[in-house]
Amino acid sequence: MTLRATGAGVNTIDLLPPSKTGCLSLYISYNSISSLENISQFKNLKALLMDFNEISRIEDLRPLSKLKNLSILHLEGNPVCDLPLWDFHLLTLCPKLRVLNGQKTKDFLYSKSQIHHFLELESKFYQFIITAKYVIKVLKLKIMNPTLDFQ
Repeated sequence: MTLRATGAGVNTIDLLPPSKTGCLSLYISYNSISSLENISQFKNLKALLMDFNEISRIEDLRPLSKLKNLSILHLEGNPVCDLPLWDFHLLTLCPKLRVLNGQKTKDFLYSKSQIHHFLELESKFYQFIITAKYVIKVLKLKIMNPTLDFQ
């Protein structure tokens, strides 16, 4: 069964009756969906087409990890697709994914271990940025109040 709501003005994924959640394909492209909350109700979902919505953060993709049978996913036109390494995060969240935005995942240039390595480097890089921001704040405080002691 396929459930279609393409271009239907959908803003959120509402909880639906069980008669609708057993679908294998969900087509919800060209809407204004910004959250994947409630996507896990589609436990049998194999194909999710949600191009041109409003998914904007890597964290917004996490609910997809609950879709254990998901093998085809289209997200083109969502702001999240403009983020670096978004596709690597997605492949980690959805290991059974076979097609992402029309491209076979086996044709990706990097192996799973390389993708994992890139994501570890990204995490370390973000930790470095957070630490640097903290040090800058402390230095600004010290400049503004030279008698301030941090011991």
